[in-house]
Amino acid sequence: MSTAPLRNIELRTTSPSNNNNNTTITTTSNDNENNDPGLTSTPIDNDGPVTTLPIASNNNNITSSETPNNNNNATTSSTKPTTSSSSGKRSRSSSAKTDSYEMTPDMKEEYKRAFEALDDDKKWCLADGTRVEDVIYAYGAKCDYEQIILSSLAHSFILDTGDKCWESVFTSSQLKEIKSTDKKALCEYDESIKNMFSELTNVIKDAYNRKLLSSSTATTTTTAISTTTTEEEEQDLLDELWERITKSGYINPCKAYDLYWLQNTMVDILHLYRFRVLEWVSKNGSEMDFVNRVWSMLDKVFDGIMIETRRDNGSVATTFIDNQERSVTGMTAIAAKSPSIRPDLVLYKNGVEYRVAECGKGDNEGTGKKEIVETNLHCPKVMKSMLLHAASKCDNDKGVTRALRIIGFTHFDLRMKVLVMDNPNGYVCRIRSTPQYEISTIPSHMSSGLFPILKLTLKSKLTVQSSIKTVHDYLILEKNNEPDVEYIMDENRERLVLPRLQKSPNKKLKTSV
Repeated sequence: MSTAPLRNIELRTTSPSNNNNNTTITTTSNDNENNDPGLTSTPIDNDGPVTTLPIASNNNNITSSETPNNNNNATTSSTKPTTSSSSGKRSRSSSAKTDSYEMTPDMKEEYKRAFEALDDDKKWCLADGTRVEDVIYAYGAKCDYEQIILSSLAHSFILDTGDKCWESVFTSSQLKEIKSTDKKALCEYDESIKNMFSELTNVIKDAYNRKLLSSSTATTTTTAISTTTTEEEEQDLLDELWERITKSGYINPCKAYDLYWLQNTMVDILHLYRFRVLEWVSKNGSEMDFVNRVWSMLDKVFDGIMIETRRDNGSVATTFIDNQERSVTGMTAIAAKSPSIRPDLVLYKNGVEYRVAECGKGDNEGTGKKEIVETNLHCPKVMKSMLLHAASKCDNDKGVTRALRIIGFTHFDLRMKVLVMDNPNGYVCRIRSTPQYEISTIPSHMSSGLFPILKLTLKSKLTVQSSIKTVHDYLILEKNNEPDVEYIMDENRERLVLPRLQKSPNKKLKTSV
């Protein structure tokens, strides 16, 4: 008896209703003998991975439908997407992101219910009488996709003031008021830090001025003055910066931690310049190289406030928020627990998270899809989860919610941007962003990229410290210590419960271990 030819099939395993072992499968014949299995992804549908197995085609207990696949396009069955984590992050690769999805009728209805639950008297009312929440809802209701360009973060009542979409929704005066309400976004560092940056900047300026003077003296009036520094001049500059940063000796971290961190970080960065580490990381480094050699240096600034900097760990806040409404209804089964997502970094202290960071390798041709998704959708939604969770720890006290600020860092290649989320008024979570700065591989260009990044890191640390103090003070000084049923206790305090995040349908989540 001859053996039947083997073909690749998609096998879906289901719980059998009887013992006849009949299995329904879909086979795919592959006529292209040059198909490289290393370049072909195993098809994945919304219910889980599809297993590809060889099987004989003459099995009488198998019902199959065969589809030619000359173009190597995997075919999967169409099923309704499952609702899962609020942010929809699944892995580090851009292809794994749920960055754009169609709003289902259930999702639109959930969005409508969230808006109708808002109290008109507590909405953010601008000077001209416009309610910000009403404008956001009207805009989001017209959008069929929760995609950056089409609907921003409107479905989660997050207003990113830097998103161009709002320019066609609000007037210029309205946007100005939204941006300027409670102008303070980041805390300021002290004079000792300012003086250190000033001195380092002066070292760079003095070296450049000496070069200009030397070049002008050595050239004739008909020869252009060279402004390009040589390798020897760059090494001399690194020596001068090292001498300045270490001239006061080793700084005691117990007496001036921020200055101590700045000194150590500058010494480490000078090392990266001197031995061309920044050059090879910038050209050929992986995402992990950028994290290990560059961005992890910034984490250490938070050691001074005794906070945990957790990389690639599950987020407590997103797990809490995504599963907050699980309950026994008697009408349906208890919903499955949504798994935790794993940002590249979270700042965690006493059960509360205050900062998230996302890192990635950028696109050589400009801003890539991964960068857009993580900066404009994923990171803000994680930040809102953190704000909601921190507020819930303080009984959703209105004063605490208004005072909280959650920080987001986005790192792509040697570029960095800082996001600041707060709740200045009403039910809206506002995001204000800094410009994006880039660390240059040329030492003499430190002032334009590196120094602003270090300054923003210090300001972010102090802002996180302020939010930690807000939560700490409430739990110690202002929390009602006379317990009673919630209804009675709520009468004695002013609460502010912000609308939840719009959940995202997702294919497969990257769960925490």
